[in-house]
Amino acid sequence: MSKNVLLIINPVAGKLKARGALFDIVNSFCQAGYKVTTQTTLRPKHATELAENAAKDGYDMICCSGGDGTLHEVVSGVLKSNSDIPIGYIPAGSTNDFAEAVGLSSIPKQAAQNIVDGKEIKLDVGSFGSNQFFTYVASFGAFTNISYTAPQDLKNRLGYLAYMLEGIKDITEIKGHKISYCANGEEYSGKYIFGGVSNTTAIAGGIIKMKKSLVDLQDGKFELIMIHQPKDLIELGEIINSISFQDYSTNLIEFMQVDEVSFRVPKNLPWTLDGEKGIPEPELLIKNHRQGITIIK
Repeated sequence: MSKNVLLIINPVAGKLKARGALFDIVNSFCQAGYKVTTQTTLRPKHATELAENAAKDGYDMICCSGGDGTLHEVVSGVLKSNSDIPIGYIPAGSTNDFAEAVGLSSIPKQAAQNIVDGKEIKLDVGSFGSNQFFTYVASFGAFTNISYTAPQDLKNRLGYLAYMLEGIKDITEIKGHKISYCANGEEYSGKYIFGGVSNTTAIAGGIIKMKKSLVDLQDGKFELIMIHQPKDLIELGEIINSISFQDYSTNLIEFMQVDEVSFRVPKNLPWTLDGEKGIPEPELLIKNHRQGITIIK
């Protein structure tokens, strides 16, 4: 008896590698006994609608090809459906922070075959307030707008370098935000230029990285990083140096592991969820849902 898979493709993601490899992707699933239904995304949040409906309609798997934003939408749809349907991910974005952290192939044909031959693994996922979700990072401040301020054609041509160029421009326009938050039973406050709650080894297009020994994608813990506004060029240099060497022991950065964190933030402070725009609530709770999604690897 054949199994049903919905293949969701973002036709404008990254370097468009998946479109050229569509036959190979579909053939891999067909050879493995899947009946494949293919759908391209037509608008923002469309992948969320498709995934939510597919989970409710009894598909055996949802597979998506695009960037981390496409995966973000699919995961949101699955979580909204209260389903545990497994998700396959064929990364085809300009940069793929989540795929790199999980160890997924960036070659579409190989990624599809790995899904066919792979096994299910449970990964942590985050809730952002009462009804939003993220796969690997929720963040605000410097670097967080890079995913949608870097021009798409530049990202398609230059990939990671485009994010670095945009990040350099971003850091020259730093503006701190007065924020209070509670983590691990302690209260913190200050003026911060960046904050990130993540479950990955790289965020902001890989500008900020964490050592693999610090990150466990299944332990029910997020890595929280909060960067204070520097008072002068010396402190700015210290921050850049800490980020470059992945050493967050400086007093200018607060780094810890948390299962949840609550924020009191200024109104209209922009957040991003996996590179997509997030809408914060005045009293914002970000919570880890241990092994809340199923990925096929």
